Amino acid sequence: MHTSRFGCRSLRGAATLVFLCLGLAGCGPKAPEAVAPGDAAGKVEDVFAQAPPEVKTLADGVAQAMASDNLPRAHMLLQTLVARTDLTPEQRDVATGAFLGVGEKLR
Repeated sequence: MHTSRFGCRSLRGAATLVFLCLGLAGCGPKAPEAVAPGDAAGKVEDVFAQAPPEVKTLADGVAQAMASDNLPRAHMLLQTLVARTDLTPEQRDVATGAFLGVGEKLR
């Protein structure tokens, strides 16, 4: 009898935890949306214009690949760019949106 009450309490606690996590997940910042490669090339150039040289070189390569419709190269470079830890939130959003857009177009 003791184990069934304990099981019920832990089930109730687990359900509460799941609902709490689901509720908090909707309260965070909005996830970036996919941006079409044609639109993303200009955004990448603008947002990364003042980036450190190594990051700017990578972003310029992304913009050039998208402008020349070399989407596999753009996707690879965007994957490298998004993995960097030194991007500003705006740079990360633009790079992620471009990455999603290129990925959708490649599919």
